[in-house]
Amino acid sequence: MHDTAYEIGGAFIREYSKNHPCIIVEIGSMDFNGTLRDHVEASDIYIGLDVEHGKSVDLVIDPLKPLPLRDNFADIVLSSSQMEHDKFFWKTFLDLARITKENGYIYISAPSNGDYHCYPIDCWRFYPDSGLALAEWATANGIPCTLIESFTAGRKHDNWNDYIAIFQKCSPDKAASTVVISDMIPCYNVRKFGSDDVTNKSVRTEDFLLITDARKRLATAENEIRALNDTIVRLQSDVQAATERVTEKETIFEATLADARQDLAAAQEEIRTLNETIIGLRSNVQVATGSVPEEKIALTDAQQHPVIPEEKIQPTEDTIAENQSDVHVASEHMPEKEPASETGHADVQRHPAMAEKELQTTDDTIASPQSDSEDATVIEIERDTFPKVKE
Repeated sequence: MHDTAYEIGGAFIREYSKNHPCIIVEIGSMDFNGTLRDHVEASDIYIGLDVEHGKSVDLVIDPLKPLPLRDNFADIVLSSSQMEHDKFFWKTFLDLARITKENGYIYISAPSNGDYHCYPIDCWRFYPDSGLALAEWATANGIPCTLIESFTAGRKHDNWNDYIAIFQKCSPDKAASTVVISDMIPCYNVRKFGSDDVTNKSVRTEDFLLITDARKRLATAENEIRALNDTIVRLQSDVQAATERVTEKETIFEATLADARQDLAAAQEEIRTLNETIIGLRSNVQVATGSVPEEKIALTDAQQHPVIPEEKIQPTEDTIAENQSDVHVASEHMPEKEPASETGHADVQRHPAMAEKELQTTDDTIASPQSDSEDATVIEIERDTFPKVKE
């Protein structure tokens, strides 16, 4: 028994067996993954009929013979997932109507679609309008019967859509519908007592509806796949272009890196050469360190107290002597008379003074070195050729 057959059969029993105690008979009662016996109240009487012994089977029957129960026996008669296996289901329906009490109810649940399944054979599938045909068939055979409702139930977790039909054993003028199961569950192509209209009509079964929906979803998925493929192609192109750019940049980088490594090697070589030069210079400085201070002291003394070479001094002294001799001679030959005029006297008196001034200038020249003159330059250049002078 699949999920919806179990659930809808339970709902029917709860709603239609409220006048306890009542007698409930089920044909095809063997427990295959569940039985409607589970929904029967303990105060009610349940009798299970099937063609074989098994769990939930109280009485084994011959499908080609009438049911071994008297007329007007049961308040409720059930047939769940049984009629698709019944070779002559229309004859069986008459027997179900026969054993039902006046104003009692008949409940039928059979596949409207689903897999082919042999227990022991699989013969029929049912649509809601078959309820009208069965009610007329029973009435035509002298058993007044009225269809209360019939519909095709929606599926849940399994792949079955159940045909559900509820009959009352009475003429239509005495029928009463106080409970409508079709209002409790998802269903379509619903027929209700008192109306010729089919509500929630669907020309397609749920199988076809699901197939149509699956095709739409498949088409949508295919469009999405095409769009994704286009995106993938575009991305692959972008990736290829990016890879080429990266490869180009890597090539440039490697070349730049190689150049940089060459420059680094050259710079390191220059650094090594400079280090060797610095070491050599430091070695030379260390070797020359002992003579540098004396030469520096001698140069400083020469700058502060320049030494005049003898050949420079002697000519100057001779010049002074000659000038002194000239002055003396001139003094001897000068007349002793008074000057005739003031001007002439001044000239005579000025001559000795000029000689005296020239002498003084010569002495200054000897005493003071000429820093900017050629003689000073000679003294500076030739300082290493003269003997050192100690103060």
